[in-house]
Amino acid sequence: MDKRKLGYGLRQVAAYGALVTLGLLSIGCSKKATPATTNETPTMTVWQSDFTLDSVEQAIDELDAKTVVIKQRQLKPDIFESRSVDAIAGDEAPDVWIIPDDWLEDHRNKLVSIPDNFIQPDKKKPEAPKNIHEYFQQNYASFVNDRLLTNDGALGFPGPVKPLVLFVNKDLLSQTFDRWRKEHPNSSIEERSAISKLLSAPITTWNDLVTIVKLITLRDGTNIQVSGIGLGTANNVPNLTEIFALLDYQQGNDFIDIAKQVALFNGFITQSDGIIRYPGRDALSFITQFADPTKDTYTWNATMPNAREAFLAGKVALILDYPDFAGVIKQQKKRVQYEQYPVPQLLTESNPVNVVRYYIVAPTKASADYSKAITVANGLVSANNIGQLARGINGSYTPYKARLSQDKDVTRLFTGARFVYKKHHAEFDTIMSRMIDDVSVRGQAVDVVVNQAANDITALLQRND
Repeated sequence: MDKRKLGYGLRQVAAYGALVTLGLLSIGCSKKATPATTNETPTMTVWQSDFTLDSVEQAIDELDAKTVVIKQRQLKPDIFESRSVDAIAGDEAPDVWIIPDDWLEDHRNKLVSIPDNFIQPDKKKPEAPKNIHEYFQQNYASFVNDRLLTNDGALGFPGPVKPLVLFVNKDLLSQTFDRWRKEHPNSSIEERSAISKLLSAPITTWNDLVTIVKLITLRDGTNIQVSGIGLGTANNVPNLTEIFALLDYQQGNDFIDIAKQVALFNGFITQSDGIIRYPGRDALSFITQFADPTKDTYTWNATMPNAREAFLAGKVALILDYPDFAGVIKQQKKRVQYEQYPVPQLLTESNPVNVVRYYIVAPTKASADYSKAITVANGLVSANNIGQLARGINGSYTPYKARLSQDKDVTRLFTGARFVYKKHHAEFDTIMSRMIDDVSVRGQAVDVVVNQAANDITALLQRND
């Protein structure tokens, strides 16, 4: 293959006069130089778990590296974190690590900080960024900058981003309308039209979602035959931390304080009319109502299969998930007819708020040459190359602001985007899951459970191991 300098692929940076090449970069942070006596071309490794092999391979090929050989390694999700941590501790690999953003706080001590002067000023272009801070602020949204920027640089480069979305089984909604018409033979044209519109249009508010869930659900006593939504319990529903945070954020509350030391979701907010509200309690009550047999919204319980499996089997009509679930749907022999909508909001006129996750492409301290590792990481997510990576995660998007604002539907997915800050991420999610089941399975009081979970999260945030 005809190879050019790696930096030639960093077109976004080069456009601002900050061209960085693998052979020429020198920022004073190399751990050790390749011995001058060897003729062997050094190898750099990129470790990842979630991306398709061909997408990462294409992204690497686009770098056209001349002075190094770049190889990827894909590990299974259940061993990716532990194997990576062991390899980095052993000073072996990877040079570049592609990880979910909520792992960052647990592993920042394993990453090489990207110095502010990685981007250099361009005297011919005064509008060009003068350092890494300005580069991030010009190119990325706040949900990236708030997480990755430090006082003196950045902890990594943002990779593909994915928003929380609502998956809808179209066949179940169509069957619901047919069943409703049979059950209401004397309904007026206006009534039929209203039900038809409700079941066929995008679900824009949580009130609409609750109404639809009631229409869809088929029960024989407490036995659920068809479920409206896979939500309400922890053992069989994915992304519960993010769903709870979404409902908290949409009510104008913060999940964690600005110092990242105290959980705030058990607190209260005072509205402009003086009314005091408790967003965390409201969020927990909303989620767990779907697993409460005493409520008319009862549609889910802990004996149900995993929500994703139930959706694929046509047993549940709605689930909140990330767009890469669409890739799983498309692989099934029996295809599910589905739509994918932005998450519902409190009100139709509300400013959209969503929760997003993204990948961090970061150089690690296991690399033999930090300078080259930083340049490889940057090249993988350059504006003209990141599309290759995004292709490897079904339904993901480039994190560049200019791309996210090109389509109104995409813009809506990322308007008001927030991330969930986690520390000791596995334990963090366990606490949030226990909070859900303490109410829906063990029958504890919502206010008591929310306070206990917030106290446990605060202790986790303040733990320094």
